[in-house]
Amino acid sequence: MGVTLAPLALLLTVALAAAGAADPGSNASDEIGALACASIHPAVVVYNRVPKAASSTMLALLHAQHIKGLLTWVHCTNYTDRAWWGPKQEAENLQRITHAIAAAARRRRREGQVAPVVYDQHMRYLNLTNEVQGIFSGLLPSGNTTANPGIAYINILRDPVDRAVSSYYYAMSRERSPEGLRRALQRRGNQSHLNIDECLQIPVEQRLCGFNGDENLMTSFFCGHGGVCECVGNRARPCPQAARRAALARAKDVLLRSYTLVGLQSRMADFLKLLQRLLPGPFAGVVDEPIPYERRTSYSKPLPATRAAILAVLDLDSELYDFAARVFEARYNACMADR
Repeated sequence: MGVTLAPLALLLTVALAAAGAADPGSNASDEIGALACASIHPAVVVYNRVPKAASSTMLALLHAQHIKGLLTWVHCTNYTDRAWWGPKQEAENLQRITHAIAAAARRRRREGQVAPVVYDQHMRYLNLTNEVQGIFSGLLPSGNTTANPGIAYINILRDPVDRAVSSYYYAMSRERSPEGLRRALQRRGNQSHLNIDECLQIPVEQRLCGFNGDENLMTSFFCGHGGVCECVGNRARPCPQAARRAALARAKDVLLRSYTLVGLQSRMADFLKLLQRLLPGPFAGVVDEPIPYERRTSYSKPLPATRAAILAVLDLDSELYDFAARVFEARYNACMADR
């Protein structure tokens, strides 16, 4: 779908403003170095889980903590919220999610328990602060010491090339739902049988098998909706490079300043240690749980040339992942220095 000159010019204008306003930039190192390790007790934890980044493992752990009564788990299976929305769609989804969280919390309160609610969904970042504080003002646990005690955000990232390769093969695997597999077959057409090496050898304008648009999904999950965030991820608009860079800047800013913890799949055990330390209410004892089976789609490793081609497509995700790794390492050092 083409984009007219006016929207592109508008996005570029927004991009230049956002790049200056949102990019952690030179302050990021200072902020990362000053990361604290205080435990918090939010009423709600939002896990907008990145696909193919240990999310199956996390779902099993959330289920185990829910059974123990340590958290109230709201698991959303709506997988259509990965693309960007306009203001009307965003407002409608805010209302839907808030209603689901509120219903779960009130149900638990009627049962005499006030376990924090953990909401998970494959979705882009949404700022639910006002909605959560408005509804749960009377339900907040005591002892909060944070400026925004009502809500916490968590997520896990994975090496972007590994995540993309896993996603490519999962789309055509029998582990998918029949409807999901049907959509993948329809989308890939006569290229659905190709392995990832064969797919990347097809000219991009003829490629149906994947990697024919913006694939920076992890960046989109932290950027959110609207403005320059429309330039990244699922169904992204064609945008100038300045707008794409502004989307990355916003994603870094949100990751650093709005998330309690963003882990790395490659350091899952360390992530669970931090999760228990920072959010001891819902995740007490999680380090003592065996790390559950992680769904692993079977496939052959791509050729080095294929990995390089994928990395070139995932330029923003690669930079975001490196940034997240720095933040995680700083958080880990801060929390484990006295252990």
